Amino acid sequence: MAEQKAFGAPEFVNLALSPISSTFGRLVLLADLRDSGADPLAVHLYGKEDIDAALEWKHRVVFFTWLCMGRAAQHEDVAAYFADQARNPNAAIEQVIHPWVEERLYERLSPTTASEADRQVFSSDLRAILELVRDGEGNHGG
Repeated sequence: MAEQKAFGAPEFVNLALSPISSTFGRLVLLADLRDSGADPLAVHLYGKEDIDAALEWKHRVVFFTWLCMGRAAQHEDVAAYFADQARNPNAAIEQVIHPWVEERLYERLSPTTASEADRQVFSSDLRAILELVRDGEGNHGG
């Protein structure tokens, strides 16, 4: 009989991310958790050190997954995320994306351990994609 693994901090993080279908949306959640502090229940169950390590590891995995996606796939992923965010009938996609571009909110999505070169590639690519999505241009990147 196979030994059953315990439900640890990495599994807790995966469970927390499971309802989010877009890679970009997962980056947003992971950056939010990093910036606001981990869920108190997760800290209680697994300890701050373990949950922070699991969050940082998953943040790196999701970040590099996003970087390795083709530009068209990145564009579709970001467009889907913001379409979901703009489900409020009073909020158009352009209104939702505007602060992301103007205030450069996308810069906070990189993991703290990412290199400066990776951060720059991520930020420049994402800014271009955000502008395309905001301006309603096709579903394809360059």
